[in-house]
Amino acid sequence: MESVTKVCLISVVMVTLINTVMSNFPYVCRLAIDKYITILDFMNIIIIEKSHCSCSIIAPDWVLTAGHCIVLSTSIFESVIYTIQFGTTYVDNPDLVSIREVSENRAYQHPNFNETTLESDVGLIYVSSKFDLESDPSVVSSIKINCPPIISVESAYLTAAGFGYINNDNTLPTQLYFTNELQYMDLPNCQNEWQSTPLPNTCFCAWDFTTPVSSICNGDSGCPILLPDTLLQIGIGSFGTTPCNALPQGFTDLSNVNVCNWITEKTGNIS
Repeated sequence: MESVTKVCLISVVMVTLINTVMSNFPYVCRLAIDKYITILDFMNIIIIEKSHCSCSIIAPDWVLTAGHCIVLSTSIFESVIYTIQFGTTYVDNPDLVSIREVSENRAYQHPNFNETTLESDVGLIYVSSKFDLESDPSVVSSIKINCPPIISVESAYLTAAGFGYINNDNTLPTQLYFTNELQYMDLPNCQNEWQSTPLPNTCFCAWDFTTPVSSICNGDSGCPILLPDTLLQIGIGSFGTTPCNALPQGFTDLSNVNVCNWITEKTGNIS
């Protein structure tokens, strides 16, 4: 049985973006997650668990990502800080990248999110220090989401972009990558490919049938996938396989009524 693996995004022969073309994806952001764990002994050791995802700016004060990217503390000895990096394709360059730091009490998981099945795999982060979406939209802007649904996707090539691993040996990039070779696949056909592994009802899939292939991969959970001609985000990077592209990749469907209703209630109907 294949395992459903949480992902981050893009792998295998992706097209590299440079900072001068940030205008192609000014709504894509990187989400760095630092979990601080205090061990009380004579040294009071603090352990930092680091992880990252991708995300999208959907309003001046809201970021959209995967539910499994929302890491919550489980005791008084733990705390979580989210750092949203945006405005550049090179997140390791302090002269280019802009950041917003957010505490965990501003990060929200869908109430029906299931960490095992990845049902309702959607998360939101509220940013009190709002993004400036007016000064230079080619550098920072928001993307419209398919919630409530304004388009029905039945067959299309899709575009996904994120800051995940670029191959199967866990090479972690410091810049943005994208693919426009992913073909939409509905849930029944995707389930046939995954066979005995049950997939969440809140997802659709996409797969690159070309050679060489591109796919989402570890490190890009939460990335946007969109219809390129409409600049409309239809899904959120959720799961895949190891190695990447062995099976169709899964995306949380933003047109799903339970997903969309929660986003609307939480954000106050940003669409």
